[in-house]
Amino acid sequence: MKQKAGSVIVPLITPAKSDDFFPLIDHVINGGVQDLVLFGTTGEGLKIDQETKKAIIKKVTPFVGDRARLYVGLLSANLPDALDLANFATGFGFFAGLLPPMIYGNDAQMVISQFISKTKTPLFLYNPPPFIGTIIPDIAPFVGHEQILGIKDSPSAYDVLERLVKRFRSPSFYVYTGREDHLETAFQIDLDGLVSGSANVFPELFMRVWKQRDSASLEELKRSKQYLAQLHPGDYIQCLKMELQKRRIIQ
Repeated sequence: MKQKAGSVIVPLITPAKSDDFFPLIDHVINGGVQDLVLFGTTGEGLKIDQETKKAIIKKVTPFVGDRARLYVGLLSANLPDALDLANFATGFGFFAGLLPPMIYGNDAQMVISQFISKTKTPLFLYNPPPFIGTIIPDIAPFVGHEQILGIKDSPSAYDVLERLVKRFRSPSFYVYTGREDHLETAFQIDLDGLVSGSANVFPELFMRVWKQRDSASLEELKRSKQYLAQLHPGDYIQCLKMELQKRRIIQ
């Protein structure tokens, strides 16, 4: 059986100053999360050049040590850069990469095939948020492949996620959701976990929501997200950064 990821995976926001990764990482780990993604929040991977990403990996890896597992977001400027980054991160002991193959062309299956032929990095396939407009058309050829750990899916409707779970979820293929709304519906599906950007701010709350799944924790999460959304309407990443700045976790 493949090594299983944690129940809550946090794609870390990318601070303006790379040294702010350190207090952010401490904040998330102290909240009980043990699975962290670098360059994984929506769109931020495209804003950072390759050498800067590598410099951040060099800094962050020894700081995290054995306190958490590290993943690398593979949303890069082009496919060769994504492959290079995957191999680089693997060399630093990263657990896995998150691969959105449709970013690199219309044939997602070909991209996935190229990836697993050119890197030994374990991969989560990544269906990104619905507004990108493209999903992986068929993951069946890769379910059970030793390098493919599972899929992180952010569907516009939970019935899509439910179909993935019923067809593919197994002890060797894990299904995570990237949606944070209506989790009471998601919890009726036999998921392996959540990939949550909001857990940058509320790591302990998300861990509690996952474990308890009770009305009190879900209502607290709903109020917290409503509060965040008011900080910078229309740009949720900025909402996260503004609240983290307010709490003096990042500058």
